[in-house]
Amino acid sequence: MCIEKRQYERFVIPGDVIINHRVNSIFCKIENISNYGAYLKVENPAHPSFIEIGDNVSFKINTPDADARELSGQILRCIFEGDKLYLAVYFMQPYYFD
Repeated sequence: MCIEKRQYERFVIPGDVIINHRVNSIFCKIENISNYGAYLKVENPAHPSFIEIGDNVSFKINTPDADARELSGQILRCIFEGDKLYLAVYFMQPYYFD
């Protein structure tokens, strides 16, 4: 059995974010985040078909130990599980959360 090793540690930061996507706002929960990406959950997405791989998105995040900041990246993956949509966002530059 092969265990995946990640180059960058993932952090679980509980909270909600609003993704700015084209002219839409998407309400998400953070599943986890790293220096180079975030995994977000959208419950009951209204129109998931308008989200495409490669789309640019941005959102603000607050952490207990740092000031709020705007993160931006591209949608790398969209996964549907029942009535939930999971988005993997790849950051164009690294962000540090420590």
